[in-house]
Amino acid sequence: MQEKSKEYNEKEQQVAENRSRNTLFERRENLQKHESYASERRQYDAIRNGQTDRIQSVFQITPDGTPGILSRNELRNSKNMFIAGITLFTRAAIEGGVPEETAYALSDGYIQTVEECTSKSSIEKLSQKAALRFAQEVQKSGMRHYSREIEAAVKYIHLHLHVPVTQIIQQHRSVNISAFPHRAIL
Repeated sequence: MQEKSKEYNEKEQQVAENRSRNTLFERRENLQKHESYASERRQYDAIRNGQTDRIQSVFQITPDGTPGILSRNELRNSKNMFIAGITLFTRAAIEGGVPEETAYALSDGYIQTVEECTSKSSIEKLSQKAALRFAQEVQKSGMRHYSREIEAAVKYIHLHLHVPVTQIIQQHRSVNISAFPHRAIL
């Protein structure tokens, strides 16, 4: 059984490498290039910095290349590209200060929603709305600069919002309260 699995993995690896070479050849032959990394960074930076006013203008810039081809089916391709974009939006929002669970929950919700889309234009609109929403979350959360202990405590509290406080205190009696600034305790 393991022999077949290894054989299958090697075969799939070879297929992927051949497709990559063919895609690169065809794009060069047709003078097509992917959208640039700089274009991707504009979206990413606007979200990471919570620049809601910049999101729409970033999406209105004429693309400097063509999107990748992740599927031969145009609608599936648009959905796959959306999912790749949402992944980047999620990382940008986390870097901008959005709690991980909040960012991942937003990501999950948007990915589930894109699966219900039936047209490329509806996916493009959803992508713009998602970018705006992630940037809004960054604005709400703001970039906080606390000690590692405070960041860990905030993350823990965020993950355990529905656990009674008394239960949390009982579990963590060894927490050094002096590590927290007076204003953070209140």
